[in-house]
Amino acid sequence: MMVNIELKNDPGEQGFDPSEATAVAVAHLLAESGWWERVVVSSFRSASIDALRAVDDRPPIAGSSGSWPTPRQRSMRRSTAATTPCTPS
Repeated sequence: MMVNIELKNDPGEQGFDPSEATAVAVAHLLAESGWWERVVVSSFRSASIDALRAVDDRPPIAGSSGSWPTPRQRSMRRSTAATTPCTPS
């Protein structure tokens, strides 16, 4: 089972943290626990994703975050594309 962790840190909301401490803490937690293979991280704020990636680039990033694929995701896309048949429309 995969779990989606959505990092919420909107500058327009009360409690906004420009240091991205929550994203950094989540990255450390995932790295220490080894759970990065069981989660996907999302955020509408690219700075939150950047802060997480600065600590650990392994957690996959969900589509709502834009396009920040990990090296693992890029290699998976290449291997999947090579083995997935293409059917013309």
